Amino acid sequence: MVRTASAPPRWQVAAALGIVYVVWGSTYLGIAVMVQTLPPLVAAGIRYTAAGVILLALLIVWHRVRGNPLERPNRFHWRSAIIIGTLLLLGGNGGVVLGEQLIATGIAALVIATTPIWMAVFEAIVAGQRPGRLTIAGLGAGIIGVAILVVPLEGS
Repeated sequence: MVRTASAPPRWQVAAALGIVYVVWGSTYLGIAVMVQTLPPLVAAGIRYTAAGVILLALLIVWHRVRGNPLERPNRFHWRSAIIIGTLLLLGGNGGVVLGEQLIATGIAALVIATTPIWMAVFEAIVAGQRPGRLTIAGLGAGIIGVAILVVPLEGS
């Protein structure tokens, strides 16, 4: 028998999205402040290290409360973490941190907002998988949202 999960209450979905919007949106402002006082990649490394320590502590507490033994990472886990961490620090978020020395926070956030569009384009090119109608509609709504933020209003 296959169990299907019931949909969460709307208030939980709204609260989760609100948290994502506030936390993710404030990231770029935090980066702008951070790069004024520390070298960009050092600051990003400190941020990642702090986040990793906090998440590890929460994971340990979670496993102890539930009574499950915590699996120790093996060399493959460490290898994957090093590869992903390096790519994120030097390529993904590291590029944003370096870029925010030269461009405004809002522009950086808008450039990052186009990421889903690029992922759909790359998936279509590399995997040959065309996006479905719902995906195209979502990407269109995203483009319109970014355009509203970028294009200045008359009289402003």
